[in-house]
Amino acid sequence: MIVPSAPVLLVDDDLAIIHSTSMILKEGFQLRCLSALSGKQAFEVIESEAVSLVLLDLGLPDMSGEEVLVRFLKDFPQVPVIIVTALRDLDVAVRCMSLGAYDYVVKGSEP
Repeated sequence: MIVPSAPVLLVDDDLAIIHSTSMILKEGFQLRCLSALSGKQAFEVIESEAVSLVLLDLGLPDMSGEEVLVRFLKDFPQVPVIIVTALRDLDVAVRCMSLGAYDYVVKGSEP
């Protein structure tokens, strides 16, 4: 079950991205955020605390974002995962969506 008051989990190896995204979500939407700099950290966080949403980068230092996506969806199917990446690759986007990602957003892209 999705817990609307639960925090958003930001998974990205770039602290600047985590910081700026967290500021936007906190100030603009009053959302609490948790962060992880690697796939391993992300699993430690989500296994210890309920989250309402995962914003997941594909470029992580210890495993691919696609691997993280597959495991998240298997172990926590009720939590939507949005891919947020700099990778502008249609094949990767289609693959992530077909795996079950809720959406695929390119960092720095115009709406």
